[in-house]
Amino acid sequence: MPGKKKHNRKRPPCPDPKLYEWVDSSEGGYWRLKKQKGTPVNIRFSENNEATKSLAPAIKRIRNKLKEYTRSLDPGRVQGKMSGLLSKPFKETGLLNLSVLKGFEFQKEHVLDKLLLTQYQVYTYSNYVELVIPVEGGTVKKHNSLVTDFYFEGILLYGDALKDGSLSVEYAVSAPYSFTNTVKEACKLKLRLPENNIPWMLMLKVSCLEGNEMAAHVKHYGMKVVEAGGGF
Repeated sequence: MPGKKKHNRKRPPCPDPKLYEWVDSSEGGYWRLKKQKGTPVNIRFSENNEATKSLAPAIKRIRNKLKEYTRSLDPGRVQGKMSGLLSKPFKETGLLNLSVLKGFEFQKEHVLDKLLLTQYQVYTYSNYVELVIPVEGGTVKKHNSLVTDFYFEGILLYGDALKDGSLSVEYAVSAPYSFTNTVKEACKLKLRLPENNIPWMLMLKVSCLEGNEMAAHVKHYGMKVVEAGGGF
């Protein structure tokens, strides 16, 4: 796995030096509101901080359940990004609304839509969901001459992440498709949906091979939440 990139981008102008402070992170720095006691900003910060603390174990459960499928990725600040999306509905309802994660990319620098160069479809039925991906020449971007094949994975996570031991995964994988001898067809991945309106989210992952080995660089992978549903 390559080492982390160094971010040498020029620091953007500070909105207000009295209110903002610079924070460095693994994906580059950003301006953040300072903590100021007794102000509306601090009250909001406290509310957000409480939500973040409550969500942290749930997001950790999601990450652990998906660990098997994200090993080839460089997810960066997934914990913080998920928390930012989930915190607002969580503060309003006290529930984990997975639908807000639709469109969530597991790699900031290498998003799925820059690797998968075709329009996939998601069809949701009463008891299953189907991913349909057209396959032909140029379906997946070939970054270099080392990669020989690609394949698709459908990963459906469901359950209540606020409860320990509640999460489960449905999984489907395609056969490998050759970059040089690609047949023109549609790849179809079907995954069973949970019963009783249990929350779920569906991820589509694209992976590339170098012969019989997995591709070495993270740019040969993409994973995204493409649909979500259910709810209490």
